[in-house]
Amino acid sequence: GKEVRRFKKDPEKWLLEQARIASPVDVLTIVSQLPVVASFNGTTRTYAAGEGMAHVWLDMANRDPRAFEAPLTFNPDRADIVNSVTFNSLEADVRGSDPDAASLVRVCPAYRFVLRMATALVKTMLPDEASLNALSAGLPLKDNDKYEAYTVGQLNIGAGDPIAEAFR
Repeated sequence: GKEVRRFKKDPEKWLLEQARIASPVDVLTIVSQLPVVASFNGTTRTYAAGEGMAHVWLDMANRDPRAFEAPLTFNPDRADIVNSVTFNSLEADVRGSDPDAASLVRVCPAYRFVLRMATALVKTMLPDEASLNALSAGLPLKDNDKYEAYTVGQLNIGAGDPIAEAFR
């Protein structure tokens, strides 16, 4: 119930924190500006600057304790979210707080659409407030000799069209 309420309070903050924890773009391949030494099957090769490819693991940057207070804790209210690297860019650059934003390599062109689409999709999966309160209070399974939970319709989950919501 707590995360549902946090999502409803500010869906974008909740989704950006989710993207920090599990980036939608987790690996970025770039042309290295430094020499790269790579070993494959016992053979080592050195690539000159500008010749080799480098893989940047964005998820790892988002777990850096120098950039994030309690980096392994899910916290949609964190002030340091601007340090996260998601959607092929630093969140601070996307928000326009970087005065040299023209130097960005590439910000995901679907950034805003993805956030709207994900918000609409998550909203369709959430229970209404009455059902949420019942679930939080320990709503039991149906009493019928089977492991049968309440259905989507009974909990009012899934009503809505996430694609239509994303285009509003």
